[in-house]
Amino acid sequence: MLRSTFRAAVCVAVCSVAAPVTVLVTVIAAFLFLPLPATLPEARAVQGSIVSHVLDKDGNEIAVFREFEQHLPVQPQDIPQVLKNAVVASEDGPFWPTCAARASSRAARRSPSST
Repeated sequence: MLRSTFRAAVCVAVCSVAAPVTVLVTVIAAFLFLPLPATLPEARAVQGSIVSHVLDKDGNEIAVFREFEQHLPVQPQDIPQVLKNAVVASEDGPFWPTCAARASSRAARRSPSST
């Protein structure tokens, strides 16, 4: 009886230490030895922000308008397809229900069977 209790206690102690250590070693090894999932694009030069100063008739500054702090022109082919799909998916939810309701009511009004 004492021997089986001792075995159970040793098993619990080893498992409670061995499992977290094994997970920790696996995660660290993955970060060190596995490649990144994708290659990063080359860095582009950042254009400075464009500042417009508004002056009154005496030459005193009355306002300052700034363009975005970092304005990077992007070509359509540079935008990943997954980002395009995400934007369309987020926009389709609010758009299509109203469009479908209008189209259905318009079709019902013009239908020859409704006259």
